[in-house]
Amino acid sequence: FESPRVAWEDIGGMSEVKEMLEQSLTWPLKHPEAFRRLGISPPKGLLLYGPPGCSKTLIAKATAGSIGLNFISVKGPELL
Repeated sequence: FESPRVAWEDIGGMSEVKEMLEQSLTWPLKHPEAFRRLGISPPKGLLLYGPPGCSKTLIAKATAGSIGLNFISVKGPELL
């Protein structure tokens, strides 16, 4: 397992993407009681898509690093 050493400060711009990831991934982990109280199921996962080189992996690493989670990078062909 790899603990990412990437922080949000390493990524320039993309404030809307950062906010969306913060809301959809970080909040359920930091405030699970609020989701239970409201009867809302947090997302089970998130799919980042786009052309190669558009910072999908960097954003995922920064998100995992900000939450304090491990990051496992798997490429599609490796699964087959």
